[in-house]
Amino acid sequence: MFNSNIPDDILRQYASTNDFGFSAVDSGDAQEQNPEIEEIRSKLDQILQMNATCDGALAVKNQYDALLKARLLEVERAIIPLTVKFAKK
Repeated sequence: MFNSNIPDDILRQYASTNDFGFSAVDSGDAQEQNPEIEEIRSKLDQILQMNATCDGALAVKNQYDALLKARLLEVERAIIPLTVKFAKK
């Protein structure tokens, strides 16, 4: 065992091969249980293909920049009224 202050008999009591109710599932069974996996996999493949080209990477960067700009505008709209209010005091 490992170096601890817990007596060995207590550690052996709890050291079991109990899998806590989980069982292994091979990939074939998982796809049959969840039909959305193929759709997600195809979308991920499309994203990877887009990022593999310069045009695709540029398109992703532009989308990211647009999202970032929108978030920064939200932050600005939240902060500016506070700073104006504090400046008046």
